[in-house]
Amino acid sequence: MPQVKKEQVSRRISSAARKEFLRKGFSDASLRNIASASGVSLSNLYSYHENKDSLFCSVVSEVKQDFDFIADFFNNYRPEGSDFDSLQTEVERARNIAPYIYQRRIELQLILSKSAGSSLENFSEDVVAGYVRNCRNLVDHVHSKNRMKYVPTDFFFSSVARMGISALKEITREKKSVEEIADRAEELARYNYFGFRGLAGYRLTNEQGESDEYI
Repeated sequence: MPQVKKEQVSRRISSAARKEFLRKGFSDASLRNIASASGVSLSNLYSYHENKDSLFCSVVSEVKQDFDFIADFFNNYRPEGSDFDSLQTEVERARNIAPYIYQRRIELQLILSKSAGSSLENFSEDVVAGYVRNCRNLVDHVHSKNRMKYVPTDFFFSSVARMGISALKEITREKKSVEEIADRAEELARYNYFGFRGLAGYRLTNEQGESDEYI
């Protein structure tokens, strides 16, 4: 089979798989239905993917890689010039992710909400664990040089991470515009920013909350 034809068939399979997994979730999705919707035989589908799990992982692979990249980026992350990023940085970071969420809405739904029974069913908890680990690294660094009045616990970090994942799940279920997604992301960024600094004992002396004083 010519390479171009194989790529076309592969795209059809992936498209059909996204729809099937989105409707039924991984566990109830049928490879036979996916093959039929792709216009290929079931045996031909197996020549592209050895099993349903392989196909599911292929469909969400780019999103998983993106999450892995973000986790790696924030591993041992150190903001420049201060203990923590500024409010402006946090808000810009949150709003800039909106186009990505809009474009990857289906894949995000699949990996976060439809993966039960697959090898990625614990993906959300893995993200939580990575977030906790990275926050702990950053806070330990700040505390070692600036003696924070209160050092948040891993329970706090995991709760924040789960709230973020829950919000992301809800956002991807809604058919919102990029601007609406950005507004929701900014709400969370502002809440997390001021809430975390207050919990850590920082005195918020201006609109940006930028101060080295402690409460």
